[in-house]
Amino acid sequence: MNQLVINDALIQALKSADLDTNSESFRSLLLDATLLVRGQEIDDRFEFTLIKNDANMYVLDTYTSWSQLTGDETVFSIHFQELVNAMRELDDIDGLMLNNKIVLSKASFFHSNKLFLAALTADDTELEDHLIPLLAKDINRAYVGKMIQGDHVQLQLVVAPWTESLQQEIEAEWHAYIEMHAGMPDIRVVSEESDEGEFMMAHFSPVFSK
Repeated sequence: MNQLVINDALIQALKSADLDTNSESFRSLLLDATLLVRGQEIDDRFEFTLIKNDANMYVLDTYTSWSQLTGDETVFSIHFQELVNAMRELDDIDGLMLNNKIVLSKASFFHSNKLFLAALTADDTELEDHLIPLLAKDINRAYVGKMIQGDHVQLQLVVAPWTESLQQEIEAEWHAYIEMHAGMPDIRVVSEESDEGEFMMAHFSPVFSK
């Protein structure tokens, strides 16, 4: 789904003569950004148009605003954290290029101390299939994402309305489930008012609603 593209702070940062793309301030701007990416979004799946740069890297061609485009490109808009999640799943992507000039390697996004909250992908159908039955309680709607840090993944589940007892019940049931199913990620249930909850409600689609 196309999203509104407003990246004023990021655009100003990219104009800086002493820009440090490894700084926490720059990365925090990226985490909040919605980028235009060459390719297509078809049935909730992404088909990216990769370009080869001078370092023989195959990178995503991304832009911070419509004014950066010539008008001939086929693009779609995507939140940066969802884009990073897609990059993580695809081995043929080496990184991304911003506005035809700044290249950020894929490896730099998955450093062990970097946290990303990403949406589920089409490959996470099994997770959703096992989560949905846990939500047939006193819940009006729910959102789920993946908190990624290096190779570690934890599910973040937003339920509305949230109560402490409901959180404990869902987490206990999920823990019992993953004890019998190796490889499934742990889960943390959060409220709508939490930072994770507000982010997912703004950028993700609900996995359950009444």
